[in-house]
Amino acid sequence: MRLAPLAVLAAAVLLSGACTDPTTGSPPAGALPSPTSTRTAEPYPVFRYASSMDDPIRAMRETLLTYTIHGCMFATGSTSVCTSGQTTLDGEAKALVSLIQGADDPHSSRYLGPPPTALVTLIAQTKAAAQQIDDDIDDNTHRLLAETPGWLADTRSLINVFDRWNPYL
Repeated sequence: MRLAPLAVLAAAVLLSGACTDPTTGSPPAGALPSPTSTRTAEPYPVFRYASSMDDPIRAMRETLLTYTIHGCMFATGSTSVCTSGQTTLDGEAKALVSLIQGADDPHSSRYLGPPPTALVTLIAQTKAAAQQIDDDIDDNTHRLLAETPGWLADTRSLINVFDRWNPYL
């Protein structure tokens, strides 16, 4: 039974020799990083950056669903449900915009670092769509948002942007 440890040791010795330059006895050039090489900071990993957006996006989707189910998107719903939904959407849109701004601000407690390249465009689109919903609500001079010009198109745009987050959430 002593042969097994001996076989492992022999394999290790043989493999270690395969990883060296036979003329110098050192690892081949580029096999190991240079101790003097510097690494650049990598962007926050995609899944962790996206996960910070998960809760606000899910909450806003749920609010939009409730808002739609009660007929508020088309000005047929009850005023109290539509008014409270409108207030909730406004707060969620503001929170999402704030989260995105904070994630990119080194002075913010929400700072995540530079966004991953794969998410840069999606983050910008999400911020713009959420900001537009916030603007629609803040600028609303009608009793219901459904009466506000552009509301349905802006909501559809936000939902489309949220759908593009699906692979990451």
